[in-house]
Amino acid sequence: LVEPPTLPASPAPLVLFLHGATMTAAQAERVTGLDVLAATEGAFIAYPQGLGNTWNAGACCAPATDDEVDDVAFLSALIDHLVDTYRIDPTRVLIGGGSNGGEMAYRFACEHADRIAAAVDIVGTLLVDCHPSQPVSVLDIHGTTDTFIPYDGGIGCERVTCPAVPDVRLTWKRLDGCSGPPAVIATPSLVYTSYASCAAHARVTFIEAIGRGHRWYRDNPDDLEELWTFFMAVTENGR
Repeated sequence: LVEPPTLPASPAPLVLFLHGATMTAAQAERVTGLDVLAATEGAFIAYPQGLGNTWNAGACCAPATDDEVDDVAFLSALIDHLVDTYRIDPTRVLIGGGSNGGEMAYRFACEHADRIAAAVDIVGTLLVDCHPSQPVSVLDIHGTTDTFIPYDGGIGCERVTCPAVPDVRLTWKRLDGCSGPPAVIATPSLVYTSYASCAAHARVTFIEAIGRGHRWYRDNPDDLEELWTFFMAVTENGR
């Protein structure tokens, strides 16, 4: 856990960031640069470690069966421990990750939407049948030329069938009860599609990285800014 350098005057936000498959928590910390949020934003940053350097995100990628590796329960217990131990605001918890870590963040959002303010998936996908207990804000960042977790769907994700990224996004739009046309902002390298008219003040934002493959953070430092800007927008306006 990375703590703010000074004790916050009021309970602080918590960011849990999940490493990708074959990575470690320490590698995720080095690659993402998220530690800067502790010093600059007064946030607590945690990097959980998955068993066998993977997360059981549904169809992918735990080294054992669903019954043997319950990463949802592990992450829920970790949030309890951190909130009980440190000056953390339980209403301002974000869970995010890259690749398999992003898939795990989505699975957690599907099963424990009440525990988090937002979920962020970077170059991952949704690999479970999702029935969140309440609307939950999500941010999805994916490269249009990703072939490991294919943007258009198909075999990937450690040899399982991945849904198309646009289909995943329509799923979250439906689950969060978003209505009306989205706001779309396009740059030469990024296309932002955002829904603000969703149930229970949820926000749903999708970022298409034009021409980007299965890369995150090390090559794309703006992902950190996107994550934090989204989280602040969510927590400032309720869930």
